[in-house]
Amino acid sequence: GSTACSSHPLWLLAESLGAECHLDYSPDCTTHLVAGMANTSKMLAAQADGKHVVAPSWLQACYLRWG
Repeated sequence: GSTACSSHPLWLLAESLGAECHLDYSPDCTTHLVAGMANTSKMLAAQADGKHVVAPSWLQACYLRWG
């Protein structure tokens, strides 16, 4: 559930960089989608809406550079 997600290292990493994390994709709120797998429904929706779809390694690289 959301408790397990909110304690995941990538979730915590994103929050440490100032992100507001959510489990659900919302075109009105989501700016970036961290996708661990390709072609999921969330990923395809985010791409169709022109959102930034990034890999977990991108989030880690951001932390190394700006964290």
